[in-house]
Amino acid sequence: MKFLIPLLVLGLIFTSCKKDTNLVIPPPEKCEFIDFKYYQNEPYFLGEMSNNYISLGFDSILSNDGISSFINSWPTISETDLAIFPLNSSNNPYKTVIVKLNSTLECLKIQNVLNTLENEPSIKYANFTFKTEDCQSPIGQALGSKCVDYMGNSFSVRLHSANDKAKLDSIVNITNTRILFQYSSGSYSVLADKHSNGNALQMANRFHETNLFRWAEPGLGKIPVE
Repeated sequence: MKFLIPLLVLGLIFTSCKKDTNLVIPPPEKCEFIDFKYYQNEPYFLGEMSNNYISLGFDSILSNDGISSFINSWPTISETDLAIFPLNSSNNPYKTVIVKLNSTLECLKIQNVLNTLENEPSIKYANFTFKTEDCQSPIGQALGSKCVDYMGNSFSVRLHSANDKAKLDSIVNITNTRILFQYSSGSYSVLADKHSNGNALQMANRFHETNLFRWAEPGLGKIPVE
């Protein structure tokens, strides 16, 4: 019973922001960009929002030619060469590509672009990206003259106790996320897409805020755009 009551409260919190992608989404009233994650239980600044680039997730069964055709037919996106802006492959069901917007946009207008794109069946998620001055790989190799940081569609969590798996399953169900796999270390990879109650960064932060986890870490990456 002690566990049931917090989960009911969490259900109210998480479902209050559930997206319904079957509806035509009106222009947003606020920008949902988040510029931090939690590190050692404290907010850690990730960077300012990029006004020129966004990340898109496509189902991995789609061909690269099909993805390229979709991107290049979209009016608010610059023509994109996947040889320059390559698709990110990983052990999850979606492909991620970074695309450039046709013009420099403020936060609310980018939010509108993301919401509109997520109404498309081909799009599994659409996210903001981050400005960065760092354009090097983790081992110090130059990636290009300009990079953006981006969030993927998954995040990793570690429960306080392995016996708390039922709590994770309940929160995953409440938030419309899903477990991709369990690491040998005992942590879990969790997927968030447009049907979830927020993107992977939002969900990682909210999972952390339940105090049921040692940590909740969003999947972040870096890619050269020039």
